[in-house]
Amino acid sequence: MVDFAEHYDPFAEPAEATDDPALDANDLLASTELELDEPDELALDPFRPDLLVEETPLPPFGKSWKFDFATSKFLKVPGRGPLRTQGIDTLRAWIEKCLFTARDAHPIYSEDYGTDDPFGWAGQPFTDEAVGDLERKVSEALTQHPRILEIEDFTTDYDPGDEELFVRFRCVIDGGDDLIIDDLAVPIG
Repeated sequence: MVDFAEHYDPFAEPAEATDDPALDANDLLASTELELDEPDELALDPFRPDLLVEETPLPPFGKSWKFDFATSKFLKVPGRGPLRTQGIDTLRAWIEKCLFTARDAHPIYSEDYGTDDPFGWAGQPFTDEAVGDLERKVSEALTQHPRILEIEDFTTDYDPGDEELFVRFRCVIDGGDDLIIDDLAVPIG
């Protein structure tokens, strides 16, 4: 015995009755598909007063503490505690921290945060291929941030006698001015 209660949908529209015996289910399906393929002129009109498009606001840059990556210490205001950052300065600190954090190395960060093998070129000769690899890693790491759309104008400055490589690039920011990262020291020795 078939239990029709399992298959009954009280909200389903009833099938359209037709007196035409030549119209079968395939014809009905084909005519419905044609109607769906033709756009509704009113639905495309951006000036419809009954059409409300709500934009999602951009996430704020937030606040953080100023950290000096060269000394591995938080900067302090004498007698008051750590120096705070906010806005674009917080994003600048996020960028630097992201580039020096290995992806999937720390359980407190998501699997998208950080750079793949951030110091993999240490001790190796820095060739054009290595520059391309570094640029790819930087772009992949930083575009995980919801406000960074892309990385442009990536350049490096490297003196073989130094133990640091300096990178420069421009972050294209969603909803704001571009952020220039200039002379970011990357240890390679």
